[in-house]
Amino acid sequence: MRVTCYSVLKMVVDSAVEELKLVVDEEKEKQIIKVCEVVDKMSTDFDGISYNVIINNDDKNITIELDCDEIIVEDNESEIYDVFKDALNVTFKHGEGKESLIVSITVPGIWK
Repeated sequence: MRVTCYSVLKMVVDSAVEELKLVVDEEKEKQIIKVCEVVDKMSTDFDGISYNVIINNDDKNITIELDCDEIIVEDNESEIYDVFKDALNVTFKHGEGKESLIVSITVPGIWK
């Protein structure tokens, strides 16, 4: 089975629901699924290495990280641009050994 952004997100969300007693808002979940679909496309297009998902304990926002070779956003009509534009925060940093790029996309939490 192929690991996807949403499969990693789902594991982290399920854990948060159980441990933190959070409740998922289905409409907000649909929005983050769309973000995950774009992140999966980025992973395919730019040789993604791994995904990481973090739920901020304070504000419950969700950060999705993709470790890949590069990211190219050709114009403001691309899906990637739309995800970056709609995100609360987007950061880039060197991956381990500075041989890859980690893009971090923070989006609002999916909680009621």
